[in-house]
Amino acid sequence: MTSVRSSVAYRIAVTCAAVFAWSILALGAVVYFVVDVEFAHQRDLTITQELDRLSREPSETELLRQLGGREEGRLHSRLDYALFDRAGKRVAGSLDIAPPMPGLHDISARGADGKPDLIRVGAVGLAGDRRLAVAMDPRTTSRIDTMILQLFLAAFVGVLTICAIGGLILGRYLRYRLKGITATADAIVTGDIEWRVPVGPRGDEFDVVGCSVNQMLDRIAGLMENLRQVSSDIAHDLRKPLIRLLLQTDRLGEGKGAQQRVVELGDELLMLFSGILRIAEVEGGGLERSFEQIDLSMLMGEVSDSFAPALVDEGHLFDWTIEPDVLVKGNRELLAQLAANLLDNARIHTPVGTAIALSLAYVGGAVRLCVADNGPGVAEADREKLLQRFFRAEDSRTTPGNGLGLSLVAAVVRAHGGTVVVEDAGPGLRIVVTLPRWST
Repeated sequence: MTSVRSSVAYRIAVTCAAVFAWSILALGAVVYFVVDVEFAHQRDLTITQELDRLSREPSETELLRQLGGREEGRLHSRLDYALFDRAGKRVAGSLDIAPPMPGLHDISARGADGKPDLIRVGAVGLAGDRRLAVAMDPRTTSRIDTMILQLFLAAFVGVLTICAIGGLILGRYLRYRLKGITATADAIVTGDIEWRVPVGPRGDEFDVVGCSVNQMLDRIAGLMENLRQVSSDIAHDLRKPLIRLLLQTDRLGEGKGAQQRVVELGDELLMLFSGILRIAEVEGGGLERSFEQIDLSMLMGEVSDSFAPALVDEGHLFDWTIEPDVLVKGNRELLAQLAANLLDNARIHTPVGTAIALSLAYVGGAVRLCVADNGPGVAEADREKLLQRFFRAEDSRTTPGNGLGLSLVAAVVRAHGGTVVVEDAGPGLRIVVTLPRWST
């Protein structure tokens, strides 16, 4: 079983949580420094505005009155004041510092607790070489900075906790969704090919992958069933010709007739294996590389012209109706083989006097190729089986063939992205092939 440390799901979850946490940390640091810069700017602006207001007092008496009111009433408790005379002696205010130079400065001053503090001081020169200084208590902004930092650290710890919990939940969820795929794969390995990946109703990425995997497993199961059927059918169908071949071999001394029969049986076996190999080649994939634009009307006309003499000679009535300029994308040789197999199937399995018809046309945006006859038809229970390899209805056992003709038709149609349907023609049989039309 996969451990938490080696689990990709947990690694993804932890990585996402870590990226989120570091993003929050970086964002918090940026916000903290931006707020600190803004506080510093507001502090300097407050000091500058206060200096500007006091420096506009019309007389020294009014200035002293304003300073006294501010000191006694503490209307602006964040600010401290000092007024210095020409000799640099402090004549008003409680700010105990040496006369500062005009402008804004950071200077060291003794605080209320007797310890030195770094304060922000603004100074401006007045008439009579006097100097006015305004300072802001740094503890105010320091308390705000400390509060912001504490709140951010508390929020960051909360975010880390949420990220850890969210990472665990996400990791468990990913492992839960992947567990269905893993269980299906394990079941397939043990031989249970009926197992499928569970698919939910949401249609998310896991459901899409599950559907694709299930389609792949259905295809594999179909191919395995087909292989099992082919193996069984090959063993069954080869049994009789091989027995006859052995019997004819024992009679080779009886004359040329026995030798000719051996040759015919050998040809029958070669045709059987050629048909199997041809179907395997078509179903093996990769045919799309040989696809090109095909004028199916012209191709079906050529096939019909080549089959017409043989059908008429055997006593069948043959007619074809082909719409001009029907274009498809495909392999010319395989499409010709498809039509030939359909016509050959109708020729072999219908009695003399049967009417056989081939039609080709555009129907509903697709190409429809149909071969129909008014012969005895096929029982409803056997129609779907006609496209299976080696299947032959009971009334066709005595006719030539090996049951691979229509199987090749079905394989070619699938390779071209189409469908094939066996229908009752009432009377007779109708095989309808639908192919995608050519699109540029």
